[in-house]
Amino acid sequence: MNSSASTTTPSLDASMPAPSKKFAANALEAVAAIVQFGFEQLGLHSIEAKVDPGNRGAIALMEALGFQKEAHYKDRICFENGFRDMAVYTLIKGNEQLKQ
Repeated sequence: MNSSASTTTPSLDASMPAPSKKFAANALEAVAAIVQFGFEQLGLHSIEAKVDPGNRGAIALMEALGFQKEAHYKDRICFENGFRDMAVYTLIKGNEQLKQ
């Protein structure tokens, strides 16, 4: 989880490999726990996830937790000698779909 002094919205960097079903279930459980901790223990109002728009697994994970797409930036990130797009997903407290 990233946080900077200039923002009050922590972010998740969802740079995950293409998941197997077991990996996807573990990732969902892990990210749900991070989100729950952020809202319940840290008192956050929202959490932001920055995702490669081509990473369907990461996007499905974010959407399964209730994150909604807020933005799509063209050529935003320099990666492997080129620029790639970045999608931003946000979850506002109260809209999460966490397992209790």
